[in-house]
Formats: sequence, C-alpha cells, structure tokens
Amino acid sequence: MKVAVLIPLHNHVRYVAAAVASLRVQSRPPDRIIIIDDGSTDGSLNALMAGADEPAFAPSPPTAGHGRIETRTDVVIQPNTGTPTTLNRAVALADDCDYLAILNSDDCYHPRRLERCLAYLEAHPEIDLVCTRLRLIDEQGNTLPPDTLRARWFAAAWSYSAGFDGVNTPDTAEWLGLANFAGPTSNFVARAGYLRAHPFQEYRLAYEYHALVVAALENKLGILDAELLDYRIHPANAAAADPERLVREMLRINLDLARQLADRLAGEPALRAAFTRYQRALWSNVSATRADLLNLLLCQSLALLPAGVGDRLVAKLDRGHYPEVTQYPNRAIIGAQGPGASALGLSEGLAHRFYQLKTQLSNVRADARLWMEYHQLQESLLDSRWFALGRLLGRARAIALPGGNTASEKLTTLRERIAASRWLRLGRRLGISSATRLLNLSRAPAQVD
Repeated sequence: MKVAVLIPLHNHVRYVAAAVASLRVQSRPPDRIIIIDDGSTDGSLNALMAGADEPAFAPSPPTAGHGRIETRTDVVIQPNTGTPTTLNRAVALADDCDYLAILNSDDCYHPRRLERCLAYLEAHPEIDLVCTRLRLIDEQGNTLPPDTLRARWFAAAWSYSAGFDGVNTPDTAEWLGLANFAGPTSNFVARAGYLRAHPFQEYRLAYEYHALVVAALENKLGILDAELLDYRIHPANAAAADPERLVREMLRINLDLARQLADRLAGEPALRAAFTRYQRALWSNVSATRADLLNLLLCQSLALLPAGVGDRLVAKLDRGHYPEVTQYPNRAIIGAQGPGASALGLSEGLAHRFYQLKTQLSNVRADARLWMEYHQLQESLLDSRWFALGRLLGRARAIALPGGNTASEKLTTLRERIAASRWLRLGRRLGISSATRLLNLSRAPAQVD
C-alpha cells in the first residue's frame, strides 16, 4: 500500500520547515509528498526550498512489514484559490496512492503518526477516515499551557471520549454536534477512494467540519485515542476568525447538510437516526453553531413554500418506511412499569442518570466560577503599580509564578502568596490602595455575577 502526505502551503514561512521536518522522522515514511503553494506572498516557498539541503527522504531504512520506501516529493505552485480547492487538487494528483494524509503547513506529525493511523485503517476496514488526539503547540512549538483558552476548550471537547454517560464509546455524529473535537484537516488520514468520492466543499473557515460530519453520519469516521498530531495555535489560525464570519458559515454548512441529505434521510433509517442525534447535540454545542438561528432559518425556508405543502409532506410519512410515526419519542422512559419504575413513570436508572448529570453540571459551573475568580484576582494583581514596582525591585516576583493545576489549586495558591507577601503588607501600611485591595481579595472569594 502507498500513502501520500498532502501539504497545502499558504503564507506559513515560519512553520513550513518544521512541518516537512516532521515527515522526515516518520517511523513509516510516506511514499509521496505533494506540496501545493497556494499563492503565498511571504516567502514560504523560499523557506521550503531552503530546507532542500536537509537529509533526503529516499531511500529510507526498511520498516516493519515494508521494504525500503523511496519518497517522491512534488512541489506545485499556483495562484491563490483557497484551501479546499488546493486539497482537492492534491487528492487528484495522488492518483497512485491507496491512503492520503493531510498536513497543514503550520502543524507537525508525531513520529509514529503514519504508522499507527495506517495500522488502524487496516484493522478497521469499515472506517475510511481516522483522526487522533491533538497536542496543542504555540508559535515556538512549545506545548500550550493547560489553562489557556484553546487548551481548556479542547480538553472539554475531548472529555466526552468515554461517551456522554462517562462509560460507553461516544457516537461520533453526536460528539461532533457538541464540538469539533478533531480540529484541523491535518488530523485527516483517509483511504484515497473516500476523499476522491467526497471532495472538500468551498467553505472558507470550516470545510474540515463539513467533511467530518459527513463521515460521522455515514459511520466512516474512526477515532484513534492517541496524541499523534501537533496542532499549532497562532494569530493567523482560522479558529481566531471573526465570530460573525464563523457563525454565518456554520449556519450555511448545516443548511447545506440538511438539503444535501434530504433524499437519503427519507430512505435510510440509520442515517436518519444519526442525523437526529447530531442535530439534537447542536442545541448544546460549545462551538460556533447557533442552533436557535438555524431553527429560525429552517422556519423561514418553510415559509417560502406554498400553503398546504406541510400537510402533503406529513401525509407521505407512511408507517412502513417511517415507523417513528407509530411510536412516542419518549417511549423508553414514560409509562415504565415494574420494580425499576418510579411513580412518575421514570425508571430509577434514568432518575439516577438525571441527578448524576445535574451534579456534573453543578461541578462544571463551580469550576468555571473558580476560573473566573482566579483570572479576576490575577488581573487585579497585574494592574497594581505597587506590585509592578515590587517585581522590578525583586520583592514580589514569586507571587505571580504558576502554582497548581486545577482552578481551585491555582486560586488557593495565588491567594496564599498575596496574603503572605511582605511587600503588599508594606504597601497597605503606606496607604497604597491597590495593595490593600489585593490583600482584601486574598481573604474572600471575588463576587462573580
């Protein structure tokens, strides 16, 4: 089997050398590398060519189960057309390969990424696209601290890797409805035939999300629970885009999905069930999908249809093809009988799960409150000129040093350091208002509305 790595390159002069270098150390080297410079204007191509003196890919040492692999590298230059079009061109160029992996020019592979992802696809013939966990890195390639906004977001998104009930493997369609846990197209390793049959659509910011949802709905998306991709967070990320642009595009994507899948949903019960789970999760998503606006747009679309269309559509739902019309949606919990049923008809198991989720929600809210208190106290400290003077004189440097891992630990450590600071107590004696305020804040939790 042959695998190609596709690299769409656009204005990543600082990062492209590291991206390509991560391919040179793969335990299973790629057979082909296809790099398409999509109209870069910052010298990215020069940076790429400057690395040509690095050790060549070919020939590689023999790997387990393989002979020597001679890597062919192709570089294509084109005017700027956008990443989806560039990726579709790269897919077409890799017409002699069985598997395709994407590496955005600002990200990096773990040394065993190709080896492990290809082994996963070989072991799971029903899966066509596999994604892995991410390691978030900054502009310099350092691991992003766990308390940064993006790191916390991805940690929350991946917290459902054990399923929404904390036990069972998650349904990927529902999981994606909640959040795009997989991240960028750099996380795509796929069978070549699948990407040829499912070209990337022309979205500017979230084309990878559309592709992931389609794969999940078709039960073609697999998750390898290993940290095999370095996803670089920097100011030029599409993820840092203006919220309005992203919200509008996510609305377009979901409207397009509904229209594109309409005929298949009518005839494929399994797809219909997966799409229902996905849409249900959208109402609780923590990303950029506004389910309220999506519902509004669907209502406005129906308003454009002639009167009476609704009656005719409902009448077409015959019970043979749509058994759902003969069943209450809450049949599993309402009217339950036997020793496991409560007076309200709710099973004891469901009631237990309800209170378990309620407790989890309460804990999440409490944790969010602690993070808010910690950041408020930290901001008050950094805003204090007296603290700034003390740090300059070497009398208060230790106060702001990182301490603890959880929000509770960080907040407790910061309060204790402030309360114990001789420099801040001196400031209070001298009548420095910011020192007095900080000492007061260290004794009582901040008030967060």
